[in-house]
Amino acid sequence: LSDQQIARWRAAKTEEEKRQIELEILPAIREEVNSYSRVLDLANERGTIIVASAGNQNMPAYLYALPLSQRVITVAAIDSKDGRWESSNHGLYTTVSAPGHLIYSGLARETKDRGYYGTMSGTSMAAPHVTG
Repeated sequence: LSDQQIARWRAAKTEEEKRQIELEILPAIREEVNSYSRVLDLANERGTIIVASAGNQNMPAYLYALPLSQRVITVAAIDSKDGRWESSNHGLYTTVSAPGHLIYSGLARETKDRGYYGTMSGTSMAAPHVTG
């Protein structure tokens, strides 16, 4: 999804408006899923399990290509109270949820008080819990 499509979906005032926007963008999403088919088929043939983050836009996960594939485990993020983390994509096309809010992690840049460690949030923090 483009930033413009996300902004349009968020600006929609009714569920009907959101659904209309979703119907407009679903063909492009399905086309993207089809572009992954060969890779997903090959991974499946080799017994490889694919785990993907659901996304952090607080939108239905089916608006992104990989969650639409039944060959992908799509991970949403939960908070410390086992509720959906507020920014996690969600819905029927998420396979599982895992801790993803304020996860202690290594950082790409050093911070003054904690060096290269700190907390991060997102479905990319939740997915590693699933991959093992």
